[in-house]
Amino acid sequence: MERKSFLRKFFLKKWLVFILIFTFSLGGFFFLKKFFLIKQLEIECLDKNIRKQVVLFFKDKNLLFFSPQKTEKEIIKRYPLIKKVFFQKKLPDKLMLKIELEKPLAVLKTNGGYLFLNEEGKIIIKKKGFDNNYPLINFYQQIDYSSFNLGKKIDFKDVLASLFFLKKIKDLGLKINQVEIKDLNMIVLKLREKEIIISAEKKKEVEVYQLLTILRYFKIEGKEFKVLDLRFDKPIIKF
Repeated sequence: MERKSFLRKFFLKKWLVFILIFTFSLGGFFFLKKFFLIKQLEIECLDKNIRKQVVLFFKDKNLLFFSPQKTEKEIIKRYPLIKKVFFQKKLPDKLMLKIELEKPLAVLKTNGGYLFLNEEGKIIIKKKGFDNNYPLINFYQQIDYSSFNLGKKIDFKDVLASLFFLKKIKDLGLKINQVEIKDLNMIVLKLREKEIIISAEKKKEVEVYQLLTILRYFKIEGKEFKVLDLRFDKPIIKF
């Protein structure tokens, strides 16, 4: 009997110790979670709507379990207009963010609206109305506006080729107003009074080299052209 009584007391003490440890651990966890809860959030961002959305994203989040890399991926996935996020923590409850936004390079026309694309072909804005601040891409295939969600990347080879050359030409200080994609072998980049014709089937490195070489030559010589066709081994120039 004494042995059984001893064992009961022993196991009772063990349970009491376990319950006390568990209770204090749980209490400590909730205390730390509340202590490190983000109470001060400073956001540097040009877009007012993005700032509001990011504030909601960080609601009830704390710095104790904060991972900059994981959080940046989640934010960019949720808000495709965001390109990069820089974080600065100030324990216990302050977080500062600097948000870099994506910039549209061109607008792709669809059957129900317009898809604003970055240089990699990612859809960062969808609108029913056109914005003439960006080059308009007219595609020979009919594209369904509702089938493409924000953040999705366009995978049409000729559209991606158009974006690639738009970026190269933009870096030279020239402005393309419109792009007419007639097929893989005929993409027309339209400037004010000029046309540059490229092919998505030709090596883009070769086309870019030819393009940059010819444009620099004409700039030095002070000459103008009407049509520059890069689809062939030897570019065709029309004056």
